[in-house]
Order: sequence, then C-alpha cells, then structure tokens
Amino acid sequence: MTREEAQKVHVRLKRLIESKTTILPETPLEHFFALVIKKFVAVDRSQAVFALSTWVNWLENTQERDVSSFTSIDEFLAHCLNNFGFPPMSAMAAYGSGIDVTAEEIAKIEGKLRPRVSRLAAFKKGLGYPVDTVTALQTIEDLSIEEARERVKSLVMKYEKEAMALADELMGPKPTLPEKVRRYVQGVYWAAGGANYWGATCLRYHSYE
Repeated sequence: MTREEAQKVHVRLKRLIESKTTILPETPLEHFFALVIKKFVAVDRSQAVFALSTWVNWLENTQERDVSSFTSIDEFLAHCLNNFGFPPMSAMAAYGSGIDVTAEEIAKIEGKLRPRVSRLAAFKKGLGYPVDTVTALQTIEDLSIEEARERVKSLVMKYEKEAMALADELMGPKPTLPEKVRRYVQGVYWAAGGANYWGATCLRYHSYE
C-alpha cells in the first residue's frame, strides 16, 4: 500500500471514529475496525474516545522526511518531537492504566514530558524503517558506522538522564502533581520504556546489524 492509499484509508477510519456509528463500515478493514472501536469504547468511553481521536489527529499531521533532508541533529530532533508517536502513546497510557486524567491535565505537563520522552525514543528506536538513528547520524554528520554507533550510545545516555531527572522531579519524594497525574506520568514512562526496548532490539530499526 502506498502512502497515498494509506492516507485514504486513514481518512475513512477517522470518519468512522468521529461519526459515532452514523457512518456504516464498507470494506473488511472498516468492519474489523468498527468492531475494535466498539470493544475499545466499552471499557472506558471517555478515555477511549480521547485516545482514538488523539491517534487519528496525530496520523493526519505526521510528516514524512527523507534522512538526507536533515542538516543537523537539532533539526532531526525537532522532526521527531512532532512525528514520534507521543500523543497516541500518552493517550493510550491513560486508557490502558484506567486513570481518570483529563486532556487539560495532560496538556499542562506535556510541554515538559513530550520533549524528553521523544528525544530518548528517537535514539533508542529510530527515525523509522528503513532508516535508524545510526544511519541518520552517518548521513547528517558524515560518520562511519562505528562512530555513529558510539554517538548514538552517548546521546541515549544523555537523553535518558534528562528523562529520569524529569521523572524524579514529577514523581519524587516531594511531588507537586495530583496523584492521578503522577500515575499517568508513570504510565507514560512504562509505555515509553516498553517501546524503547522493542525498538532497541528489533531488526526493523537495526537493519545495519
């Protein structure tokens, strides 16, 4: 399926979500998706609608970039900030954890949480198939594969320290956030950690090995 074809499918799925069952599914994929939505919403309607809406809005606004178009790591990270799946992941963290946190409460801490989680994930997971961060660094900074690997390691450690420092700030001995928001933050870290582990060990993001 081409990107254009996938975009058309996405538009239809978005309409299915937003229509609240007033639009009937037509294709086998839409029938399957409608069933998933029904079961998803049955668990927790408000959080499910928020998670699904966040997901489709994020997909609608993601941008595809060729690795050769980046001129610096900062530009690469800015792209990751907007295109890494933090919005749907964070919404799913609230849904999956059964936490009654509102979109407004999430928005208040997203400015701190999103950059640190996204930066870390960018270098533990990668830019996306078939380009990983080692390949990206080779291209952006004209490094050998060995040099790029070492650079990735150092950046991972740097961003991991930043992310954990924020976790200590938000969930440490003297927390300033409400209990449910702290639980949400913890859920985001668990979700990001799982995604990072998967991305760091699967061949999809490490085709050079």
